[in-house]
Parts: sequence; structure tokens; C-alpha cells
Amino acid sequence: MERFAKKFRVMGSICILLELVTLFLPFMKRVQENYPEDIWSRLDYIQGAIGIFIGNVRADLPQTFTTTQAAWILGLMALPLVIAVAACVWGIVGDHKQRVSSILIFLVFLLDIIMFATKGNFLLQGEEGQSYLMGNGSMYALIISGVSSVFSVLAWIATPKIVKETSDEIPQVAEIKQQQVEAKYNVMLEEQPEKPQAKQQMPPHGVLVGIQGLYAGAEIAMKDGEEIRLGRAEGNHLIFTGQRSVSRNHCKIRWNEAKQSYLFLDYSSSGTYLNGSQDCLPQNLEIEVPCGSQIALGNRENIFLLK
Repeated sequence: MERFAKKFRVMGSICILLELVTLFLPFMKRVQENYPEDIWSRLDYIQGAIGIFIGNVRADLPQTFTTTQAAWILGLMALPLVIAVAACVWGIVGDHKQRVSSILIFLVFLLDIIMFATKGNFLLQGEEGQSYLMGNGSMYALIISGVSSVFSVLAWIATPKIVKETSDEIPQVAEIKQQQVEAKYNVMLEEQPEKPQAKQQMPPHGVLVGIQGLYAGAEIAMKDGEEIRLGRAEGNHLIFTGQRSVSRNHCKIRWNEAKQSYLFLDYSSSGTYLNGSQDCLPQNLEIEVPCGSQIALGNRENIFLLK
């Protein structure tokens, strides 16, 4: 699901950038009989607010702002645009697990809600024959930031997470051994030697060593080009019965003797983590993993060494 998390973040980031379009949409308009409508945009109001503080920016507005009103405009009209640009850049260049862009998008959404709810404070009392109406610029800004927030929520849901879970089911030793036999691999349980022994020569091919979890202590020798599939489903070589953090078809590992490395392909929804990293490996993309690496499945209760 990692690829969906990145896509949702990018979509939300591009969507929030559309907030800039609302600069030119009408914020207020004046309607007068036998006269064309006068329209003032969000940009006009921002320019007028800046002019209150620095004095050399002119804006043709229907009213003169107080300092408080100018601060309100800059905080609820100008600031969301700056944050929206930052959220867009961060969402596109950041990785799939970063949440800064989502936080910024939610902040823009909050400011747009406040602006939409309080825009009536600027509604003027028209003279005889004329009236002031609020434009739809603030409404469109609220819709844009709201849609971006939805994409951010979807990205958060799609991001693989490390879930610490407890289970009342404790795998029995006999069940573990039976699963290892059914895997059709040479599984050798490590035993503590009673006396010092000569160092054993390792086979000339890769060895998958279980160091934690259901297959802890198992050594599975792999020939060149041989592939091992891991998951909860019965069709896998290593079956993780009752391990909810492991996907039905979690990943597969292939030994490449020529390169003295492993080819790893993850297609899980719970993720696989390399060497204690907080970021999971990319899904549906075969990557080369060097010898000596550790992989942790799902919530890290099952860890293997690629020897």
C-alpha cells in the first residue's frame, strides 16, 4: 500500500496548490441598479492589508481597514497561501511516510474554515439602491483545502504502520517444526554445543536464518536462483499461521550466487523493514539486498538474517 500512500500525498499536494487560484476569485461584490457590478478579489484584500502596514501599496477597495482587520486578512487570506505552497513542495519531494505536508494541509483547511465563518465581518451596509454581497472565493478555497485534507487522510491510512499486537495463541514447538518440514527446505535447528567445536564451513550459497519469531533458530539453505516465498497462505514455503501482521502473500527472496546477494520482492500490506529502518521497503519492486542484512516482517515480531 506504500505506493498508494505516495500517490495520495502527491495528489493532495497538487490539489492544495490550487488554493492560489482563489487569489483572483471574487471575495466581495457591490451590486447597484443600472451600474455594472464592482468586484474585489482575495488579492485586492491582501494588497489593501499590506498597505495598512507599509503604506506604499495601493488597492481600490470599498472600505478602509483597521489594523486589526488588516492582521485578520493577512492571517486568514495570505498565510494559507504560503502554507499551501510549502505543503505542495514537501508532499512532492518528501517520502511516503512523511506527515509534514498533511499537517500543513490540515492547517490550511482550518484557516479556510475560520475565514469562511467570519467573512461576514466585512459585509458593508450599502447606500440606497446598492448592496454588498460576499463572493464565492472563500467557498472555493474551503472546498479545495477540504479535498486536499481527504487525500491526506487516505495517505495516512495507506501508509504501512508498525503495530504492536498481543496474541493469546503461543505457537507450539511441534507445529513450528512441522511447518519447517513442509517448507521442503533443509531446516536445521541450532543447538547449544556442550563443548567447543571446530568452526563449521558455511555452504557456498545463501542461508536464510530465523533470529526472532515463528522460525527463530531455523537455517534454510538456498541454491543459486532458488526462491523462498513467505506469508500466511498455505501455498508459501514458510507459512506464518496466526501471525496477523504478516500478509497472506508477504514477500519472496531469491539467492543470486554470482552477485553474492539476495533479490527481495515485497508485495505485502503491512510492510517489510530492512536493518531496523523505520521506513518499509518499497512494494512490488525487486531490490538487491546484500548479505548480512536483516529483514523484519510486519510488526517486527518475525526477523530473518540473510546470511
